[in-house]
Amino acid sequence: MKEILHPEKVHDIILKSGKINSNKAKLYKPHDDWYWCDTISEYVYCVRNNITSFPKCKNKVCNEIRTWTRSIKTGYSNTCSWKCDYEHKKQSTKTQEITKEDIPTLYKSDNKIDQSKTLAFHLPNNHWAKTFSEWVYCMNNNVLSQPSCSCGSPLRYHGSSGYSKKFCSYECSNSSKITKSKMTASRRANGGWRSEDEISDYSVYTSLIEFFTSKQKIYNLPNVENRGKCGVEGAYQLDHIISKKEGFKRSILPHIIGDIKNLQIIPWEQNQKKRDQCYSIIEYCNHIAT
Repeated sequence: MKEILHPEKVHDIILKSGKINSNKAKLYKPHDDWYWCDTISEYVYCVRNNITSFPKCKNKVCNEIRTWTRSIKTGYSNTCSWKCDYEHKKQSTKTQEITKEDIPTLYKSDNKIDQSKTLAFHLPNNHWAKTFSEWVYCMNNNVLSQPSCSCGSPLRYHGSSGYSKKFCSYECSNSSKITKSKMTASRRANGGWRSEDEISDYSVYTSLIEFFTSKQKIYNLPNVENRGKCGVEGAYQLDHIISKKEGFKRSILPHIIGDIKNLQIIPWEQNQKKRDQCYSIIEYCNHIAT
């Protein structure tokens, strides 16, 4: 059972060098009046520096405890986190309103915004941006009004990728699916959509195509070294010349659609435009002939 270390006995566990005697420290626990102290070293620091109340974060809008640096020499940091530290520096620094001409001064050598350079500025009061990166994105992409969802709520900002394209929340996304389901029912009624049975058969068909495609030596295809994701400049993607949908409609065997002769590596933009469209059989024959 550890004994409570009273303030007047703190000097008993301090060495001549100013450090804490770890062997003696193991026998004690902090006094209850210093309830926020988790360790003896933190408690000793508070007693020696006459800290008798909860050390609050210096960020004016935060009431959390300041970060303990685990050293009786340095003690507590000014704030509880790096975010509060950034806000505290902004609060203690006189700033000027940022303008579009100031944007080049914010960048580091890797074309990312240097947060330390933003301390000299504050965002315009009449702008909706909550961060400098959001404001810079709006200026660089000529976003003159706050992007909003069909429900009227503002869209979320996602860093360098910009704002959400359609919806502000999951609830809005779900509500749009109701409209999509009505459109699907109408297309099925007019013969322009697959039935439930066809959908299940189509899923099996595409799974078989993926299986046969995975067995092909696609590393022999031209431009395979440039494969990448959508949106990446210069990226290429794997494409089925006769599409899966067309193969299903024409009852072409899955191993033919997944064969190396029906595969090509094309730019991602071209692949997105093509989607389920298919080249003509003549174009396909010309392709495998070459």
